Amino acid sequence: LELNDLSSDSLHLFNGGGEHLPVNNSEPRPELEEVAIKVYDGGDGIFDASDYFVFFAEGVDRWDYPPADSPEYIQNPYTDINCYWLAISGGFGTSGLRMAGADAAPVGTPDTIVTRTEFYVRSEENKMLYINNNNHVEDYFTWYWSDQIKDSFYVSLPNAVLLSPASIKLRSQALDTNGAVGLTVNNMPATKISSQKPEFVFETAFLTPAGLNKFVYSQGSNYNAPPYFDYCEIIYTGNLEPYSNTLDASFKGLFGIAEFVVSDDFSDTPTILDITDPVRPVMVNNFSQSAGEIIFQMSFGAADRARYYMCDASKFYSGAVIERFSEPLLTENLSQTDLIIITPERFVSQLEDYSQYRESQSGIEVKIVALENIIDQFSYGLYDPAAIRDYLRFAYINFPEPAPGAVLLVGDASYDYEDNLSTGTANYLPPFIHELDNTAADDNYVYFGDYGLLDGDSSYYDGDYGYDMMISRWPVRTSTELGTIIDKVRSYEASTNFGTWRTTITLVADDEYGDDGRYEGLIHTSQTTMLEQDHLPPAFRRNKIYCWEYPFNSERAKPDVNEAIVKSLNEGTLLINYVGHGNPETWAHERIFLKAVEVPQLTNADRLSLFFAASCSIGFFDDPGREGMAEELLRMSAGGAIGVVAATRLVYAGDNGALNRQVFDILFGSDDLSICQSLFIAKTIRQYSSGYITQRLNDRKFTFLGDPMLQLGTPHYDLSFTDYPDMIRALDTHYVAGEVVDRATGNHVHLNGSADIFVHDSELLTKHLGVNDQGQVVDSLIYTKNGPIVYKGSVEITDGYFDFSFMAPLDIGYGGEGARIFAYAVSDEFDGFGLADSIPVSSEITATDDSTGPSIVYSFGDRNNFIPGDRISPGEPLVLALTDSSGINLTGGSGHGITLIIDNIMENVINLTDLFQYDAGSFKSGEIRYENTGLEPGRHSFKIKAWDNANNSSTAEFDFVIAESEQFMITDVLNYPNPMEENTTFSFSLVFPASKVSLEIFTVSGKRIFNFEDNAVPADYHEFYTWDGRDADGDRVATGVYIYKVTAFSMNNDDVVESFGKVVVIN
Repeated sequence: LELNDLSSDSLHLFNGGGEHLPVNNSEPRPELEEVAIKVYDGGDGIFDASDYFVFFAEGVDRWDYPPADSPEYIQNPYTDINCYWLAISGGFGTSGLRMAGADAAPVGTPDTIVTRTEFYVRSEENKMLYINNNNHVEDYFTWYWSDQIKDSFYVSLPNAVLLSPASIKLRSQALDTNGAVGLTVNNMPATKISSQKPEFVFETAFLTPAGLNKFVYSQGSNYNAPPYFDYCEIIYTGNLEPYSNTLDASFKGLFGIAEFVVSDDFSDTPTILDITDPVRPVMVNNFSQSAGEIIFQMSFGAADRARYYMCDASKFYSGAVIERFSEPLLTENLSQTDLIIITPERFVSQLEDYSQYRESQSGIEVKIVALENIIDQFSYGLYDPAAIRDYLRFAYINFPEPAPGAVLLVGDASYDYEDNLSTGTANYLPPFIHELDNTAADDNYVYFGDYGLLDGDSSYYDGDYGYDMMISRWPVRTSTELGTIIDKVRSYEASTNFGTWRTTITLVADDEYGDDGRYEGLIHTSQTTMLEQDHLPPAFRRNKIYCWEYPFNSERAKPDVNEAIVKSLNEGTLLINYVGHGNPETWAHERIFLKAVEVPQLTNADRLSLFFAASCSIGFFDDPGREGMAEELLRMSAGGAIGVVAATRLVYAGDNGALNRQVFDILFGSDDLSICQSLFIAKTIRQYSSGYITQRLNDRKFTFLGDPMLQLGTPHYDLSFTDYPDMIRALDTHYVAGEVVDRATGNHVHLNGSADIFVHDSELLTKHLGVNDQGQVVDSLIYTKNGPIVYKGSVEITDGYFDFSFMAPLDIGYGGEGARIFAYAVSDEFDGFGLADSIPVSSEITATDDSTGPSIVYSFGDRNNFIPGDRISPGEPLVLALTDSSGINLTGGSGHGITLIIDNIMENVINLTDLFQYDAGSFKSGEIRYENTGLEPGRHSFKIKAWDNANNSSTAEFDFVIAESEQFMITDVLNYPNPMEENTTFSFSLVFPASKVSLEIFTVSGKRIFNFEDNAVPADYHEFYTWDGRDADGDRVATGVYIYKVTAFSMNNDDVVESFGKVVVIN
């Protein structure tokens, strides 16, 4: 502060009361109240650097002494720090509030002499939450001390009157069956006065002022959990004796003149304050201090409570943190805003660039607000999540229209506000946990009317038709994690981030077994089937991973499910939907998709998925002891999620499925809504679905971790098929044509690009039987599997039109009714997709004279000259080119797939069929690239078998040598012909690519006569250079023997290898 000529009268001190803000919006908010201070300025009226002032301050956890009621202990669950505000200007119009003085000289005859009073002590430690036998926390707001059947604690009561009766209240979530709740004080049984769970009241006369009082309690277990002991409150009679130079005493029922006699055990002359009103304490003056006693008199006209605080100067506390507040007021200079970003100050500058990006990308107005500023202005500096809700409500009501419709919380959270668990976990942006709720859902921040209702004015039917504000979160802890999420959003929304993954929906369903292997019914797959059949548009390709179709291993796990999920994500899927059991670590009891195992395997950075988990606790983002799966998926840089819709806590299958279906209806029913909008519209509709507005507790637990403005990356245009077969016939060639159209208008779109084509056979009907623990069939479910792929290729799009042909194989579902043709189109800036479905399959077969199998040409990597026995580098992919006049059989039916056998071991058969892709515009030739990993260095053999659509097969066998990973070499160096007359060609093989290869020719005396070099030479066999026998000057060399040297420089490291040879020239 600038202290030059600062008037002491200008000092004003304020406090907001120290209690947490009300949960209900209808309750009044606390007001800043001026606190009386006493200024010591030397009497000159100017506050200088050597001056000071004193005031009475209380902690946020304290005993409150109402004038007419019994004392009550109040706690702030969010912070243990109280905050006071010092103002030196602001147009108050009056001098600051100062402490009054009271003359307490003991001169008259008192009506009452007071030497003792009732004291109130609370003994408590917050160490744990109530966890039931199912390992679920039932209340995140109330903390407990111990979960032991029997335990002890000690309390110092140095002024207790010996043998005086005392009341002791134990609060415990425990059963008192057969007197299970008991208490001993200093080894003597206390008398139980009342037993009304969770409060148990005892009396004792065995407190002692000497040393520590020992309390031993016992309690009975709950039906679903151990007992949980909360705290102990002691009301006892004590002498007016200071302890550690302080005395805080309250009195009740005094009339007339009361004389207080206090033992003078202070180290120095004490300050005595009348703190009956703690905000306006009165300085007690002229007391008597002699003969080991401090005596003062006060007058009372009513039986209301009085309270006095005494301490000497050694107890004046001057260690408070003082900070200057200079932020602009959030309630002034309001501007229209669409998206509010709330974040700790540490992330504000980093979010400025994202704010500009979002404004440009979405055409909206964005406002960044520091959490610290909200705390200062809406809860008077006390850390309180309700301040965020109050600010958002203020913004919704008072900002220029249209009101803000979205909020993004940036920062990780912890339900352990005061670090009771001693994890040290930072609470960057807190969850909103309070006494009315245990979901920890961020929805709590956007209830602006009645609690639990997203439409604050309940005007859905005749008003605004929607929620007030949607909310999402980025649970980041570092600037690196924040940068990762921002980069993922930018990449996802980039126009170049196209691919068929944008048309694929992966549906994962838990099986019928619970955590103990007991039968639980078919609900998870039943819900997934309903979702797929009735709420997902047919143009999307389905990848169904139903856990009951996969076998258990010896540990009752299903590793093949995990392999399928990881494969689907890494290959790319627009959305992955999971229905079933779950927790923050895994998706199902069979160890499906473990956070620690499968999540790190994801490498889909350019094909990010939206995760929807209709399951328990996958979205648990505020656990101080561990990071949740949803958080990790969103924050991981190598891939994972672009967003996650998941529950923060325990939820139930019926409501999970209903919300899942409602979200799909909205998400896939509009191109204009964001993912977060779809979720909140679905929640709002369900709150009104009964014909009147009501809370939906289960829905409230579902949160969105992601960008609230992000739209699902569905294709932009539609593809319409203008010509396709009315029936598919085996071995017949079928013609298909189509065009790109605008989804909204149906108009043709003039677009150039390419389209990926997938032709599927009819879906396969499957029936699963539900068998209970007694082996009885108690349920069944009929569902569909995707039909086999008949054709997979690509075609050019010219001016918005495309066409192609394909041949149907013999291995087709004769008589089926549901063959499908999918198409996905890509141009430089847009994509599109379409479907022709319900195509019948004929029972007839078109005649053919094709009796030979496909041509199989093999190589590795980018080699053009591979021959069997060649040496290749580790990891070079196998490349197969397949050609047949009837096309290649891709159905895999009756064993007619494309297979690879390694080293003649039949157990090593690998199915390559899914890797085949027809060449652009062709239905006769195509290619497979198989990543050749996991083989040890040395010689190996491959055997390939492929079938054409007429079920003719071919095989190809060859061997090769995998080089050591560090072994850069040049092999098979020679020239031909040798001897040479007109010319000779130098050739060699490279196992690894070379940055440069040079050929030098010397005379036998060592003179270089010719040099040639080439850069970026790939791993392959090379006919490098044809020499015509001339030197560097162009002259023909003489007949004789010449030396040549081939030198290769590794592209991967600094290795250089050389090879020498002789060439004979004959003229």
